[in-house]
Amino acid sequence: MNKRQKIWRILVCVLCLALSSCGSGTSQKSGHWVGKTKNGNWSIEFDANVAGQLDNIEIIHEETLNPCSFQITKIPIKTNRSFDQELKYADLTNVLGVVGSINGKFINNSNISGKLTITMCGRTFFAYEKDLPWKANWVQSN
Repeated sequence: MNKRQKIWRILVCVLCLALSSCGSGTSQKSGHWVGKTKNGNWSIEFDANVAGQLDNIEIIHEETLNPCSFQITKIPIKTNRSFDQELKYADLTNVLGVVGSINGKFINNSNISGKLTITMCGRTFFAYEKDLPWKANWVQSN
């Protein structure tokens, strides 16, 4: 085998390895995900789908003195497997319902982590609910 053939074989092997590793383990599982903030005050549930978005996102404040829950229809997942969404929604009476933000990144195909900030929910002001770390896990296929 001459030098040129060796170089071509090496290039082909490198290309094959690169192509075989592309995409392996990089997509999140579609289905239902459940998680909580580190302080335990907020639960987060959503569905991830093969179209690259989160659906049926439900965020619930579990403290009994200031209960709050809201839903978000869709959040797109970026190509780097992350997402971020400003939360500014009004209720039917045009009173501000939710103000805050959520972001996250899929760590692997069945774990995600991020940060949640809620400044206002309903008519309750949350002064200390900023940049709360949260984690969620895949629980089942839809």
